[in-house]
Amino acid sequence: MIFLLIKAMSTCICIDMSPHQESPHVFKMLIRIPRTLHKKLHKRAVERKMRFRDFILEIFIRETINIELTEEEYEEIAKAIREAEQKSKKNC
Repeated sequence: MIFLLIKAMSTCICIDMSPHQESPHVFKMLIRIPRTLHKKLHKRAVERKMRFRDFILEIFIRETINIELTEEEYEEIAKAIREAEQKSKKNC
């Protein structure tokens, strides 16, 4: 799910990887980009017959595919997931 919030000087994009429900494995991100960049990215996504969200995620994956995480970093991620799962259980 992508929310586009139009501001005076920029476009805000919230990329949510879980279209149906919250997931502790997902990190939500809100970014501000210039309108011209948003227009260019959207235009390229349309040219490639992709949803905007999928196109942005493809860029992120392409740019990070060769980055290796350490064992400690994976442990930090696992801890954050466990904390998110606990938080979501409390909210139910």
